[in-house]
Amino acid sequence: MGRVFSQDVIDAYPELDKYSLILIAAKMVRKGLAPTEVEALRILEKGELDVEPLIQSILNPHLDEISNTEEDDDDDAGVAQR
Repeated sequence: MGRVFSQDVIDAYPELDKYSLILIAAKMVRKGLAPTEVEALRILEKGELDVEPLIQSILNPHLDEISNTEEDDDDDAGVAQR
């Protein structure tokens, strides 16, 4: 059986349900903010991280895909001209 996270994590973020906390923990691992989901939950429990940017990233996934390179910008320009 999998690990169960403590009530302290849930109490630290009363505005979020346990399923949202799991999504946030998974996003933390994907972004490299925590090595594992268990460590992500420990970070959340201690309140060491502002979760608002992660929540916005989950709600608006297209914001993570914004290009920061000229090469990607050139590719996008070619698509727009067609």
